[in-house]
Amino acid sequence: MAVSVGLGSRMASAVDYPVTGAPRIANLLVDARFDDANRIARAAAIPGLDIIALPRDVLEIWYDQLKPALDVATQTLAGVTTERGFFVLRTLAADHRLVVRFAATHYGPRDGRIAHRLEGPMALLTHCQHLSTLAPWQSVFGSAIRSCSAGLAKSLEFQSVASDARRDEALVSWVIGPAASRA
Repeated sequence: MAVSVGLGSRMASAVDYPVTGAPRIANLLVDARFDDANRIARAAAIPGLDIIALPRDVLEIWYDQLKPALDVATQTLAGVTTERGFFVLRTLAADHRLVVRFAATHYGPRDGRIAHRLEGPMALLTHCQHLSTLAPWQSVFGSAIRSCSAGLAKSLEFQSVASDARRDEALVSWVIGPAASRA
């Protein structure tokens, strides 16, 4: 059962990354305590996507909702969580042969800038870096969640202008799904 977190419709599609082969995301998990997490989720939202507000203990949602669904069929999950929540979910998902397809860590704002550390397909990473100069960073990473296709994982770090949100804890926007098939 999805829990509404009052996210409304997604932001303008000007930051959409043109990609084919993006997986259908079954659930978008959001740590709704953080304004930036809600903004990224709003930008990632698409019709039919279940947005789930995470309880403080992510194990509760894992055992009550996510694991039973994964026991039936392989799914792609996405989210905007704390580093701790991401660690727990990616570790549990590995038992279902799911891998991290994209992860972007967004550190707390410092001196009007926010640092990002990304891992995923290089074309998507460089697209995010470019767009971060043109649009709010939350919109950029919402688009990345929607359009993440499988690919060889690379890493990239950059900074963008910080929002007015205050937080000390890093957030991670991520996509976990089946590994790319080898042809």
